[in-house]
Amino acid sequence: MKRILILFSVSLVLFACSAQIDGTKVNEDKQSHVYTYKDGGANVTGTVVFYDSQKLKTVIVVKDGKRVGTAHTYYPSGKLGAEWSFDSNGLGSGIEKDYWENGTLSATWEYKENRLNGIAKNYNEKGVQIKETVYENDKKIREYEFDSSGNKIIPNVEKVELVAGETGFYPYRDLQHLQFLLVPIVILKLKNVSNEPISGAVLVQSVFTSKGEEWSSEESIFQSGSLPPLQPGVVRQVSIQSGKGYLNEIAIPKADISCQVSIDKQPLKEFKISNKILSSNQMQ
Repeated sequence: MKRILILFSVSLVLFACSAQIDGTKVNEDKQSHVYTYKDGGANVTGTVVFYDSQKLKTVIVVKDGKRVGTAHTYYPSGKLGAEWSFDSNGLGSGIEKDYWENGTLSATWEYKENRLNGIAKNYNEKGVQIKETVYENDKKIREYEFDSSGNKIIPNVEKVELVAGETGFYPYRDLQHLQFLLVPIVILKLKNVSNEPISGAVLVQSVFTSKGEEWSSEESIFQSGSLPPLQPGVVRQVSIQSGKGYLNEIAIPKADISCQVSIDKQPLKEFKISNKILSSNQMQ
């Protein structure tokens, strides 16, 4: 008799979870992601069905308010559009898979506790990868494009290594205003750590800031068609200086200037400008 009661209880739970519930009658707490009925506020148990403006159907199994198992989204045609899973707290965890309507994979996303963590991949309708993005706690860390054959295009910022860097203030003759300025400068030694020569156009950008305010935004050519390709293992120097500076040395000791350096708009490193005067814009 006891066994029959247990089986009966299990059957009731399974039946409750299989019962379809109209998603318009359900509230979702945006922090806990617990599902409750709009009418009465009780925790939901059952299969909740949502439809969006494009008539995509999303099916989520909920038990005592928490999402469980694997959720699915379907196109109006009935074909699978996406699938993703939840952890014991009802938070999205694991790999979400999205599909084109023709059945090929369109994207994968790595989640942990409802946040993007790991590698996201995007594909075209032929199944060729077109993008890869690295996330940490929902923040985009890196992004890669792919060529038409599905080969990853490595950005120049990952082809070079910062061997050394020096900062300070460099005497600059401002011919336009017929004066000398002591301008913040960053001098870099960059090494080609890839297996191929770097021959395409490469720009080094910098944003100089003082106490949270932007001083100037500048750029310098690191590689161009007029320069020989930078061979693997070879180091090249590049300097980049602010378009704004001080008229005399008195202000240098109290200067508070930083510089964010990027390569082809991809961040390389942030420097605190040293309060010293340099005699050259090259490192020895």
